[in-house]
Amino acid sequence: MGGWLLFFYWQLYSGVIMTIVFFCINFQSYVPENFDDQAKYYWFLASVLPSFVIFALELAVATTLISVRTWDLLCLLRGLVLAQWVAGIVSAIIDIKFFPDNLLLELIFTLIPFGCWSAYFFVSRRVEHVFRQHDWDEFVETLYPSTTTKLVI
Repeated sequence: MGGWLLFFYWQLYSGVIMTIVFFCINFQSYVPENFDDQAKYYWFLASVLPSFVIFALELAVATTLISVRTWDLLCLLRGLVLAQWVAGIVSAIIDIKFFPDNLLLELIFTLIPFGCWSAYFFVSRRVEHVFRQHDWDEFVETLYPSTTTKLVI
């Protein structure tokens, strides 16, 4: 794996660290007593919990894909990445109404990245060759032939 696919894994694992950091910084946001309206607390949970759950599933599937490069698991990952993007849209709609200060973070950390990753996983030739055809090394050789010459005696 390399290129954008490697960058996806870098973003995924660094996202775990960022999620933990943001959770620790904003831990009080998850306490219902900090909300003036109980309904607003439930909207907050509806805004963040689906993304947490989907992210944990993405992490598990993507980690499995490192060693088990099957097309079925990749299709599951593609679905999860798309679901994360949809959850981000729903979260952004909730944020517009109840938490407008969170909208920029939703855009930067969810909507743009997972929208791009959705497109990448559906159109990338590297993804196709790594996970379906299992011939990425041979395919790269057709694109960029090595310049080594063989000595014929």
